[in-house]
Amino acid sequence: MILVIGLVCLFMIGTTATSATTYASSASGKPGGNVADPTVRAVDAAEPAVVRIITTLGGHLTVNFSRTSSVTFPQGTGNSYGLQLSGSGTFITAHGDILTADHVINPPHDQALSQYLDDSAAKDVATYINLNAKSGSQVSVDQVDQELKERPTGIDAEL
Repeated sequence: MILVIGLVCLFMIGTTATSATTYASSASGKPGGNVADPTVRAVDAAEPAVVRIITTLGGHLTVNFSRTSSVTFPQGTGNSYGLQLSGSGTFITAHGDILTADHVINPPHDQALSQYLDDSAAKDVATYINLNAKSGSQVSVDQVDQELKERPTGIDAEL
């Protein structure tokens, strides 16, 4: 009986010892993960090739104050609101060619981008209105931002 219990214990210890998981670590000292898992191995191999891509767009906002009066913000030659978006890509050649999605380098001009442009321009538009108001009444940045978000037909955004 003791011999059978001893063999069972040895079998259990042997099974436990062989099912241990081997983990790798990268040169940077970060844990690599389970090397037996092909997904973890692929991520560990590709990690140095993944890059962050920052796309910067210049945005302008044209406000039509009347049928004959429109102003483009920001004012001044060559000025624009810098809108930054980020994405990722991966090196595909040793020469530095990067593969990424089209929307990372050519972002769609959607509602979220327009709202960011509105938020960026609201202060300049409010300042312009307050400096040029004939009635003497002042508008706040929040009021202008709200009007820009409602997107009346007299306001054109260009990205």
